[in-house]
Amino acid sequence: MKTANLKISFLSWLVFTVLAADVSADSVVLKDTNLANGVSLLQAQQWEAAEQKLGLAATNRTEPAVSATAEFYLGLLWQNRAAQAPSPEERARLLAKAAVHYEAASSGLPESGPTLNNLARVRSNLGEIEQANLTIDKALALKDGREGAYLLTKADILAAQQAPLQDQLQQLDKALRAAPENKALQNRFADTALDADPAALAKTARWLLRKGYVDVAERLILKGLPVEHDKRSSLLLYLAETLSKKRYIPSSFSETRTAAVLGSIVDAEDVGSGAQELLSLHAKPSREASTYPWWTVTRPGRRGYLFKLALALSTTQWQEQALKSAQRYAELAVDLADKANPDAILQLANIYASTGQRRRLQRLSTLYVRDLFQGKGDAYASRNDQQIYEYHLALGSIFGYLGQWENNRWQAASAIYQLENARLTAARINRRNNPQTRAKVIVPVAAGELLAKAYVETKQPDKSAVVRLDSAELYRKQGRPELAEAILTVPEAQLKAVLRDAAPVTNVRWQRATQEQVYTVD
Repeated sequence: MKTANLKISFLSWLVFTVLAADVSADSVVLKDTNLANGVSLLQAQQWEAAEQKLGLAATNRTEPAVSATAEFYLGLLWQNRAAQAPSPEERARLLAKAAVHYEAASSGLPESGPTLNNLARVRSNLGEIEQANLTIDKALALKDGREGAYLLTKADILAAQQAPLQDQLQQLDKALRAAPENKALQNRFADTALDADPAALAKTARWLLRKGYVDVAERLILKGLPVEHDKRSSLLLYLAETLSKKRYIPSSFSETRTAAVLGSIVDAEDVGSGAQELLSLHAKPSREASTYPWWTVTRPGRRGYLFKLALALSTTQWQEQALKSAQRYAELAVDLADKANPDAILQLANIYASTGQRRRLQRLSTLYVRDLFQGKGDAYASRNDQQIYEYHLALGSIFGYLGQWENNRWQAASAIYQLENARLTAARINRRNNPQTRAKVIVPVAAGELLAKAYVETKQPDKSAVVRLDSAELYRKQGRPELAEAILTVPEAQLKAVLRDAAPVTNVRWQRATQEQVYTVD
């Protein structure tokens, strides 16, 4: 029988830990008047009236699904009421009632995971630990997509047993892997990690970041920073890494809990200066790395964390069209990098080009192109395709922005050479990657635009059109139709000039790709 969730909203303590029932989406279950009215009354927390209606529905012997579902909601009713009980004795009495109804529901709906989950919780709260474990294991065996909730229940059963915190943390780790986006679980994991071993918080935070659990890592770090222990400086480093993986507006940072926690430790002897510098970075960024000595002078290893954050903030500001702020962060990132970093230099080159700062762009080229070539050579020597791609892209973009389309003396010092190789390297990386993965290298539209322009400027119109068409086709395959549309959006006069001199087959491809008028030679 196909099932669907009948979603209901109860007390906040029930979120995620207690689940709604499985009921037939198109059967008489949803049409039974007593059941429907009982659920509505339960949502309104009108306990007595809800109990009456659900009790009537539970006696429906002609429709077993109706009866079983009503029993589920009666269990949920008593579980709700137990949460509000004035004494432990009263709470136990109400939970025992809930257990009776959940057991009846489970008999009628033996494959209802939510029923088993809630019954396991009730049994655990009543001290019936062995029965609780057996029940939740039945829910896990269903493999119905709710494993995160069931694993959290299993962790709560361990807590009821007063099991060692490390065992609880291990169980929460399994739950987090199954449901990484759940906020309640994230908080629970952070709280347990803090209690389990404060000295291991930095190690746990690093593990979370490597697994991609950014929000969980941030919660854990913010809980640990105000606590006095030996690894607090490491937590501050991982906080910077956490922030570099999030998208937010720097000007609104002062209103966040993260800023509040940083503000609470600015007078701490060990990390106070680092916290203050992070706050200053968001309030009024400096272009110079020396402005942040805790991060750049005290210990060299800290510098890289601030670099990632500065570059991420520049990217966010660039996307928000806050170009002055984006430029400051990009200039800081370039200054923070231990060596010429292609990502930071490309970001700054993009900003200079888009804002018409040709002198600064030329100076950037003078200062860093030689180092970029050196880095590219090292990347080829180590066969690091990702770095090879990044260096080609940075060099090609700088040469393109400066109009260095070709170079007869040294082919490599040209936009065409570098951008072509960037595209070829990206294709090589994508071919090597698992086709099921979403981690694809997507060449920026700006790079395609520059290469298309380079071919126009060097009297190769057909290649210009083909670059756009090939890029659009690839973007569509990568699931980015908006990028395909962007690369094919060309001013009409420019398009006429290009297609008039392009090969007939290119004209046909363009027509098919854009449904636009085909321009041919007169």
